[in-house]
Amino acid sequence: MYYFVNSEGTPAKLNGVDRAQVERLRIFTANGVSAKLVSFDFSPALIENAKAAGVDADQVINLYDVLCQIDYHQSTVVKLNDLHIDGVAANSADDQTTRFYKDGELNAQVEVDEQERVVTVRHFDDQEHQVKVQDYSCLGYVARERTYSSEDGRTTLRQTNYYNQAGEVCLTFDYQHGRQSQLQSIQLVLANEVRQFDSELQLQAYFLDTLNQHATQTVFVADRVSKAGPVLQAMTTETTKLAVIHTNHQLEDGRINPLYNDLFAHLDLWNGLIASTVKQVAALQQFVSSLPIYHASMSIVRDVNFDNVPKPVDHKPGTRILMVGRISPVKQFEEGIEIFRLVHLKYPETTLDIYGDTSTTVEADHDYYLKLLALVQRLELEDCIHFRGYVADLEPLFDHYDALLCTSKREGTALVLNEAMSRGVPVVSYNFDYGPDEFVENGGNGYLVPVGNRELAAKQLGGLLKHRSWQRMMSRNAFKSARRYSQTAVWRMWQKVIDALGLR
Repeated sequence: MYYFVNSEGTPAKLNGVDRAQVERLRIFTANGVSAKLVSFDFSPALIENAKAAGVDADQVINLYDVLCQIDYHQSTVVKLNDLHIDGVAANSADDQTTRFYKDGELNAQVEVDEQERVVTVRHFDDQEHQVKVQDYSCLGYVARERTYSSEDGRTTLRQTNYYNQAGEVCLTFDYQHGRQSQLQSIQLVLANEVRQFDSELQLQAYFLDTLNQHATQTVFVADRVSKAGPVLQAMTTETTKLAVIHTNHQLEDGRINPLYNDLFAHLDLWNGLIASTVKQVAALQQFVSSLPIYHASMSIVRDVNFDNVPKPVDHKPGTRILMVGRISPVKQFEEGIEIFRLVHLKYPETTLDIYGDTSTTVEADHDYYLKLLALVQRLELEDCIHFRGYVADLEPLFDHYDALLCTSKREGTALVLNEAMSRGVPVVSYNFDYGPDEFVENGGNGYLVPVGNRELAAKQLGGLLKHRSWQRMMSRNAFKSARRYSQTAVWRMWQKVIDALGLR
């Protein structure tokens, strides 16, 4: 049994790590190898998010759902009127938040989703201090309840309870009383016993140990190593542990990427590392001598893609460029915008569409997005550069674009490169570590440009748009070369890993 461990589970908006994990699960399942996605963060919408990503309920394992014995096939719908909250209701402008007032004071606040299902209920005391928050699962029951106390104008978390579908408490987190909420103890109520834990790490390791004891020939594959790694390291039962290196393991100055500090400090607790590119495997082998380093691409193109020939270049507009990725400084979208400016000066009919989540709650990413908007405005390119937001399925969109531009500073693998090429879209990319030089054949299916060389990138991109014969040739080559990372091809890589582990 292979357990792909990602602390956060399957979110509503998949990023590169999530997509790589889901596609890996798909090829394991297709080849008859048992595998499941494992998470240990509370995620009330997990099962719906997984379904939207094409993952079956029986392929998902979550700590809270397992320990509370949640039946994913049992669900109901709870709406606002089902709550019977006392007070005068006042709706927000978007109708997704309703506040209830009693004697002129805030009594409760209910948040619903787009389907009008209750998501969260907040309760307040007569001083309008928050005293209780109930989080509803997408299956229609109160999954978590947090209680608070207020002193000296501060609200602190006192206790968190997790419930099963019968309304029984299964897990209780108690917090120390004080200025800050510090976890004091965790109590797990089982059928025949009550277990105590001093930390979330202990609880999470117990959860993974329990999974390990109920399966044979287990392999735990950690995807978000900075979060999942310490939990695997704390396990007490014997198993095989692999860490996937999804991004650069070293920074430009040679220091270890902080995401991997803990991993490299505890290599003796692991059985191997996995990197997505041959180049990073070689770099890791120079860096780590105590563990085997395996190659298995995180970029996986579905075999069915190659049954559908991309739209011919002559049927495309010849002026549309796209960029794709998380709106984050490491992606260096400002470089792409500056490159586009140079292209647009020569080819004013050209447009640039940027796809990525612009509604992020990560403060640094949101600030970065605002800086990008300001840059577009300063360059007076608002009419031809558009931020399109997050799109779950990019594949149908590629047929409407003539080139993909990628200007990242560093990555483990830029998944979008192969995704675009599998639809016949040539790529112009900075040649960062790692990935582009293994996917892009310079002058064959796209162009590689030294990081930071905007002028050369603009020249190559402009030439690609101008000369339709070049674009036609590169489009055909891109489609063909993407087969190297088809589901069938990547499964062969994983077969080598499985053989090396001796688990056949």
